[in-house]
Parts: sequence; structure tokens; C-alpha cells
Amino acid sequence: MADSPPRLYLFHGSDEYSSHLELKRFKAKLGDAAIVALNTTVLEGMRVAPQDLVAACNAMPFLSDRRLVVVTGLAPRLAPPKPASRENAARLKKTPADQSLSSFLTAFLPDLPDWTRLVFLEEEPLKADHPLVRLVQDNHGYIKEFPLRKEAELTPWILDQVKERGGRITPQAAAALGAFVGPNLRLLTQEIDKLLTAVGGARPVEVEDVEAMVSYAREVDVFSLVDALAYRQGTKALRTLHRLLEEGEHPMALLIMITRHFRQLLQVKELLAKGTNSDQIAETLRMHPFVAKKSAEQARSFSLEQLEDILRHLLATDASIKTGRLSEILSLDLLVAELTAP
Repeated sequence: MADSPPRLYLFHGSDEYSSHLELKRFKAKLGDAAIVALNTTVLEGMRVAPQDLVAACNAMPFLSDRRLVVVTGLAPRLAPPKPASRENAARLKKTPADQSLSSFLTAFLPDLPDWTRLVFLEEEPLKADHPLVRLVQDNHGYIKEFPLRKEAELTPWILDQVKERGGRITPQAAAALGAFVGPNLRLLTQEIDKLLTAVGGARPVEVEDVEAMVSYAREVDVFSLVDALAYRQGTKALRTLHRLLEEGEHPMALLIMITRHFRQLLQVKELLAKGTNSDQIAETLRMHPFVAKKSAEQARSFSLEQLEDILRHLLATDASIKTGRLSEILSLDLLVAELTAP
């Protein structure tokens, strides 16, 4: 007799788009979408109480032989981060409620009802020794990790996605799109849809299309980082910087983008001083109107002396990286700290 399907599942990893897509496929296998929706409960892991999880899992399915329970973001409660120092060790210890939940899962999961499919959905990668991983393994559950795709994997993925949508894109354009957006598959999907809509199926998406449309998605991120630098919001600037790095942006590519942006701001500042408006700036500097308007707003937050000083900092950062004096990421962190210091 064939083995019965697992009742317990764990989807984890940094590629949240793929893990949510896997959950969507999983739901489709359970039957009619409307009936599945009636028999699905989603619980927030950081707040769920044991009795709520018991109630959701033990509830009889309605017009179906299956019930789906999805618990999101539970992992941190079962294994809090290690304390950075003895002083805050007590603060980071598990609460009695978290300890109770861990004990409850150990006792409850072996008796999960046959009709229930319990899915733990985690948007961070979990190590093999994580308590949640061990719980799922001990109860013969199914575990699948969704790591971020490597740069070399993005081009074939984009080509496949475009083909699935009935569109066309050149391999060179697919590579450019992957380079611009990085391994964020959700954002990549959005950009693919926008590009295919723009060409309307009349021709393949070309590199020029990607450069014209998608580069501005990254420009928005750089604008956000520069805004934080302008207003000396160090925490926000570092958070934006590291989000871009986590999404696959290369440190040197970021430094080049930031340097180019501040050079443009210096040019915009000089034009503003002559009474030039944003439309004229766009024409003079051959910039997209959106970029010109936003650059004009940002340039007003700096003096000419500040912009020149920032460019000197950027030049020094580039030199420290190329001479090997400091690592790339440390150099960027120090740059942000210097530019946002009081």
C-alpha cells in the first residue's frame, strides 16, 4: 500500500515569492478553490496561542475531506536570537508562553488529525538544528527550502516566465533585467509584466526596453538612500543599503550608482542656481522627467559645498576598497556613518 501523504509541511527560505507560489500550488491540489478557501485558516506565528492552533487543526472540514492550516513566522518564538551580551540575555529568553508553545507542539503534532494539513511558512532560512525543523522531521513532515536564486539562474528563469506569459524577450534583455532587479522574484515578475504590456506582443523585449523602464526601479531605491543621507537618518540609510545588498546588489555597483547620483545632483544644483526648472534639467542632462524632478527636490536639500564634500568621501571610499584597505561592505557602512554624523 502506498504511503499516505504527510500532514505536516515546512516551507522556508529567503525566496518568499517561490515559497508562496509553492503554497498556492499546494492549495490547488486540495480541490476546488472556493471550497479550499472555506477550509483554510491562516495564523500569525508570533501571536498564535496553543488553544487557537488546536481549534484550527481539530475543526472538521466543510464539504471537503481536507482542512488547511497555515502558520506564518513561528520560528523566532521557538528559537530566539542568541543574546549579544550578558546584560540583555534575560530580555531575549523565551517567555513562559513560548516555552509552553514549544512543549505543546512536541505533544500535539504526533496526533494531528488525518484531515488536517498544517503548513509552517517561514520567510527566513532555518538551520538544520532549528527546533521547528526538528519538529517537522520528527513527525515525518515534508520540508522544502527556497534560497535566493544565484545570478546565473536568473536569466533562464526570466526566459521561462516570459514564455509562460506568451511573450518574447531576447537573452540579452533577460540578462539585463536580472542584473537590474536582482534575485527578488516578486519584483522581477512585476517588471516582466510591465515590459510585456509595454511592447504589447508586437515584438520581443529588448535591452533598450529594460534600460528605459526597469532601471528606474533601482533609481527609486537609490533616491530613498540619498534622502536618508540628506536628512542624516543613519539608521534608515543603513537599512536601505543592506536591503539592497541582501537583494543581490553588488557593493561596488551600489557605490557606482550612488556616486553617479551625487554627480547628477551637483549638476542639477548648478542648473537650479541659474533658474532652470525640472523640465529644462531633464532636457539638458538627458534625464527621465521623473528622475529630473526628484533630483531637483533632493538637490535643494544640499549646498554645493556639501555635494562636493560628499563626492570627495565617495572618491576616498572607492580608493579604500580598490587598495584593499577596507572590505567593500565595511567601507559602505563607514561612508553612511560619516555622511549622517551630526
